[in-house]
Amino acid sequence: VAVLKAFKDCENSNYNLALLLSSGEELGHRGAIPGAYKVPADYAIAVDVSFGECYGAPSYKTAKLGSGAMVGISPILNEQVVAKLLEISGNCGTTEIMGNRSGTNADVISISKSGIKTGLVSIPLKNMHTPVEIVEINDILAVSNLIIKFAESEAL
Repeated sequence: VAVLKAFKDCENSNYNLALLLSSGEELGHRGAIPGAYKVPADYAIAVDVSFGECYGAPSYKTAKLGSGAMVGISPILNEQVVAKLLEISGNCGTTEIMGNRSGTNADVISISKSGIKTGLVSIPLKNMHTPVEIVEINDILAVSNLIIKFAESEAL
């Protein structure tokens, strides 16, 4: 929803945007690999969900629902894109620090072709991989707004 809203809000702009909706992320990134290869791009923002604060989960691995967009920090993500996302967000929301790969489609997008400068933005989610997943609508809107502001930014 966040990505579709951002794309719709940029519909009448002069931005050169492409939208990739893919499936099979947890089955080997089956949709993102060919999609990222086919769509020419200088920059990409992968959008996913991450763990919302819940009982038994360490606080440093989660974000509180309602805290805004989670900006991913990982060696596989582009440092300039991450810095720009953090700057635009005004360091609001939370950072999600990952030691190696992100475990998301951002990993395969970033190494597509000769490399696409990729960032990762996530929505905090409680009860992941269950029939009762819970998100906060304001977090979805925060992610959408962050994508729009990234598109509006002149250049990295």
